[in-house]
Formats: sequence, C-alpha cells, structure tokens
Amino acid sequence: MHRNNDYNLICIGSGPAGQRAAIQAAKLGKKVAVIEKKQFAGGVCIETGTIPSKTFREAVRRVYSRPGLELTDPFTHKSRTRPAMQQLIGHVGRVIQREIGIVHDALARNDVALINGRAEFVDSHTVRTDSLTGQRTMTADHFLIAVGTEPSNPRALDPDGQTVITSDNVLGLAQLPRTMAVVGAGVIGIEYASMFAALGVQVTVIDQRPRPLEFLDHEIVDELIHQLRKSDVTFRCGDAVEHIDIVHTPQRQGLLQLASSKHIVSDVILFSAGRVGATGPLRLDVAGLKADARGRLQVDENYRTSVEHIWAAGDVIGFPALAATSSEQGRLAACHMFDVPSSRWAITSPSGYMLFPRCPWSELRKKN
Repeated sequence: MHRNNDYNLICIGSGPAGQRAAIQAAKLGKKVAVIEKKQFAGGVCIETGTIPSKTFREAVRRVYSRPGLELTDPFTHKSRTRPAMQQLIGHVGRVIQREIGIVHDALARNDVALINGRAEFVDSHTVRTDSLTGQRTMTADHFLIAVGTEPSNPRALDPDGQTVITSDNVLGLAQLPRTMAVVGAGVIGIEYASMFAALGVQVTVIDQRPRPLEFLDHEIVDELIHQLRKSDVTFRCGDAVEHIDIVHTPQRQGLLQLASSKHIVSDVILFSAGRVGATGPLRLDVAGLKADARGRLQVDENYRTSVEHIWAAGDVIGFPALAATSSEQGRLAACHMFDVPSSRWAITSPSGYMLFPRCPWSELRKKN
C-alpha cells in the first residue's frame, strides 16, 4: 500500500453507494474524496432514476385518483383538462434540487471532498479527472467504483430525446404524447408504461420474451397485465424490434418494424431494454480490472474486486440494483476496507443474495 497517497479512499460516483461509503470512511477518521462527472452529487438515483421517477409517479397518482380534474402547480385542481407534461414534472425539479442539497450538505459536514470531473485510471492507485476547469491527478490507498449504470441504447437508432428516448430522458419530453411504444417489459418499462397509460396515453409494450417480469410470480404478473389492459395497454410479447424509422405523418413519429412483420407508429418510442454498467470511460484495464459484457464488475462477498485495494458497490455490480441496497453495500465495503468488524442482517433474496448487509454503530464505537 502506498503510504503517501492523497486520500485514504476515493469513491468514483456519488450515488447511494459512493455517498454511504465516503461518509462511513470519513466517520472512521479517513481522508476521503468523491468524484462525480456531473455538476451535482447524487448520481443516477437523484438525477434520472429513483427520485425523479417516483416523484413523477406521485404526480400521476394524483391526477389518476381524481378523474375529471387537472393537476396544477402546486397540486391544486380545476376543471377537466389533459395535463401538460410541464405541469406533471414541475414538482420533480424542486424535489431533485432539495435532494441534491441534502447530499452536498452530508458530504460537507463529514469533510468529504467533492471533485467534479470524468474519472479514469492512470494506474491502480491513481486516477485522473477531466473537467471544464482542467485535469487533476489524485492517488488513494483504496478506491470504490460506484458509477452505476446507463441505459442500453437501441442498435436501430440513437435516442434523440424527442421521438426515441430512454428512461434517462423520459421526463425531458416537451409534451405528453398521444401514443407511446415501450420496448422492453422489465421493471422500468412496465413502470413507465403504467404511468403514461394512467394519463390517457395509448401504450404498446414490446418485448421478445414471452411475458413481462419473468422473475415474478406468474399469478401476480397475470393480474398486472389484466389491470394494464384495462387501461388500454397493448402487449406484444414474443416479438422484437427489427428496425426504426422516423416519419412525418404530418407530425414527427417513430415507425417500428417488428420481427413478426407488423408495423407500429408511435409519437414516442421509449427504450427500456436493460441497463449496462457505466464503466466504459474508467480505463479499467490499466488498473488491472475487466468488466463483463454488460459493463458490470465482479466482487466477492465483501465487495472487493480482483484488485485487492479496489472495491465496487451499487448497480455497477448487478442485482439487486436498489438504492437502499446500494447504500448498505457501500457502507459495508468501507467497513471491510478499513478492517472494521461488521455483521449482516439475515434478509436475503429468493436466490440467497444478502440484500441488507450492515456495519453496526455499536461495533464502530468499540473499534474507535
């Protein structure tokens, strides 16, 4: 281990895993930095994922639970009008700003340095950041890779944020579409399909698998499909998108050609066919690491990678990819990297994966 490094720990990524690991290490008296490529801390969870989508869901729920009323800001109601997209997402921006403030305050209170810039490894103990203000090189005893994921983009056509979109920019739509095609019947696809259907959008869900959400109990999925069909959601399972064209009829729309030779015209095409680890720009090879085909990193039971002093946590390591779980993974990784005793809650997934590992404060007090 290098004894004259700039930091004891550098967390690459400021989402739940990076935040929690950084604060845990800081509470152990370590010198810690967090590198975030965006202007503000919080990661995908705050910018485009959990916080925005659940806030949007709440806005939709308020509209849906009061048929015949429109949503206005701040959530007052008038005569029946189809809500505008800006009315629905107006509250989302305020919630995001508040959450960003909470994250920045937590890092500052624990003396964690927040460094803006895109990180890449120079060697296994050194990273370089590149931002508008220039380049900076830093060294650390330990690294935690917590860069999260990004949408797996369609091969047929690059997202333009208007007609072809992903879950990362769905809330940037200028107006509520009349029709939407959702490609991918996973958790994110079904979530947005249900929300837009509740707003009166005609939604078609396309997936090459025989049924949505295959990992769930079939009776639950059957009931979900039944409820969504009552909201005029059309399912085309067992079919795949072969090609996409942009047409003007007369407004700009997407034309999807399916493997079954069917054609679907839609105002908006939402691609939610999985996510991949955002590890591409990190130059993992120079640090001695290699991601899998979906950009994810393999870790052991303590979240250590194949390189002894480099750890990984959160969505970048795969299942279960939940904000609360990622947070606990980051904190536990910090406990292990600094040899602090830790224990686990006995809460596991059906596959036996430990969902909520925890490093008890009582043990930290004994350690200190």
